[in-house]
Amino acid sequence: MALSQATITIKCEMDFVLYPLDVQNCAIDFGSYKYTSEDVRFEWREVAPWLGLGLLGVQRREFRLPKYVVTFATDKSNLIRNFGEGEHSAARLQIKLSRELRSYLLESYLPSSLFVIISWGSFCVIPEIVPGRMVLLVTTLLSLVTMFDTVSTNSPDALELKCIEVWLISCTMFVFIALLEYFVVLFGIRYDKSWSRRRQDLRRAASAAQLAPPPLHVNHSQRLGTPVTGTPQGGVFSPTLSVEDEGLKQQFEHQTIQRLSQSGKRNWRQNKVGCETRSQTVSKVK
Repeated sequence: MALSQATITIKCEMDFVLYPLDVQNCAIDFGSYKYTSEDVRFEWREVAPWLGLGLLGVQRREFRLPKYVVTFATDKSNLIRNFGEGEHSAARLQIKLSRELRSYLLESYLPSSLFVIISWGSFCVIPEIVPGRMVLLVTTLLSLVTMFDTVSTNSPDALELKCIEVWLISCTMFVFIALLEYFVVLFGIRYDKSWSRRRQDLRRAASAAQLAPPPLHVNHSQRLGTPVTGTPQGGVFSPTLSVEDEGLKQQFEHQTIQRLSQSGKRNWRQNKVGCETRSQTVSKVK
């Protein structure tokens, strides 16, 4: 029985949707296209499994590459393939490819998580300090966008978004929401300031309206329609006032008395303060 060595290049369909958490399984069938299962039968020989040496002399069943872990497994079942000319026997070898996650954790997952935590630290900054908080949030957002672009360029292509891309998009959304929350806070501060100014103006207008005398409302149509009656006295006509005119006159006199009383009290207080000041000055001079 002659033994020969051959180098085989194989292609395997892979799905990178879960990248870098994906595990790829490749099946290789060894068989004959010419001879059917009645002529040749392929089976794996029973031998001791290969155990490589790892660190510190520990035996292992897989090959470890810088970023991959390769495991080989044989299928002991009787595999039959049909190529159109009958049934053909085949022996299947399963190759399992998995990735080393340590490098991805240190290069992508850990920095993006730290960026999100730093963006949360912006909540401790006083909202009035706009430059400090804006620089922190915008710088973090731009760093995550650059990281997403780098990972998308260096990762394998897939029909859908990959797992690491979903992670980076989620981190970017967290930072963007923090920035949006700061915009809402700034708008609330500006609205509160404008509303406080408007409220002060309203209070001033209300106080001015209370100090000003109320306007006298006279029904001119009724006054024009009512004839003026009176009797001449000494060559001067003296009109007779109606009941409505008497009420307006009394209201005006009452308001005038109130204003005079308030001004009198104010002058009395000022005179009292002046007298006290003069008495204190005289006592000091003595």
